[in-house]
Amino acid sequence: LRADGIVRLRSIICFLSIFVFHLQSIQFRGENTYRIKSNIFPISLPPVMDPFPTKLRQGFLEKKSRHFKRWKSRFCILTTNKLFTFRSPERLQHPTESIPLSDILQVERNRAKFEIIIRCKDRSFFFKASDISSLSDWFLDFNDLTFGRGVTIDD
Repeated sequence: LRADGIVRLRSIICFLSIFVFHLQSIQFRGENTYRIKSNIFPISLPPVMDPFPTKLRQGFLEKKSRHFKRWKSRFCILTTNKLFTFRSPERLQHPTESIPLSDILQVERNRAKFEIIIRCKDRSFFFKASDISSLSDWFLDFNDLTFGRGVTIDD
């Protein structure tokens, strides 16, 4: 009885060591697809889900902080119904802001300062683009999604 238990334990350890060895051979295959590189255990992992399937634009913008009025770099994702800001593209689980587009009353563009001002019911958000091309792209997308509530200000 005792020898039988040891044999079973050895076979389980052998199986687990082979399985772990093959799990270490995960291979990246294109965008959001992974596969185990093994013929012994043909396991396919499901594709990684995109947390923002309706994203229209993404990139870095400077955002003015609410309390200290300092400009901070933020990774922004614009979807069909919200604008999300993040500290970095690696931290997409924790947005620093989530602005519903339905709350936006007006979007202003200041070409001289490369700024976009988003005026909502409760507060305003200030963003700064790195160049005029980026400013125009973001502004046009906001304007389209907010049904033409965009205004250009030339200082």
